Amino acid sequence: LFKKNKTSDEIIFYPGTFNPWHKGHMACLGLCPKKSKIVVVPDNNPWKAMAKDSCKWEKYRNLCLILKNSPCSIYPGFLGLQKKNPTINWFPKVKVKKKALLMGDDSFISLINWKESKKLISSIEKIYVVPRLANNEELKLVAKSLLAINPKLIIKFLAPHKFQKISSTKIRGN
Repeated sequence: LFKKNKTSDEIIFYPGTFNPWHKGHMACLGLCPKKSKIVVVPDNNPWKAMAKDSCKWEKYRNLCLILKNSPCSIYPGFLGLQKKNPTINWFPKVKVKKKALLMGDDSFISLINWKESKKLISSIEKIYVVPRLANNEELKLVAKSLLAINPKLIIKFLAPHKFQKISSTKIRGN
């Protein structure tokens, strides 16, 4: 499950807390191009308080069970970290032919505010954006500002899905 055998020029990284994993997350994976390799990267969100009561091994095991019949791989290397782990700490260091990020439009809109955002945006070749709650005008403005930083960036807005209003935060009740 850590590295399923699927060759692809493009690797799409799907980072998130996934606390808990839900049908919206699965829908995001289903919207990605079938030929691409997808790596789910469970991690700590630098914008949120870290969950201290969760068992990281159980979280990884449950995610493996959920994704066992999918073509997705899972990278568990950040699950045991006891600190916040901004994407800038790892994404630019990944050495693959073509690398992309998969994210909800809420994350896409806030990307410019992420730690060392200009450096991060410059290291991204493609972003797949899944609709959640943003409007098209807001998405266009964000895309324009990201392209001003990285003119070679490819931004793909994916199709709507029926689970886009589901939120892990709402499921947890906080």
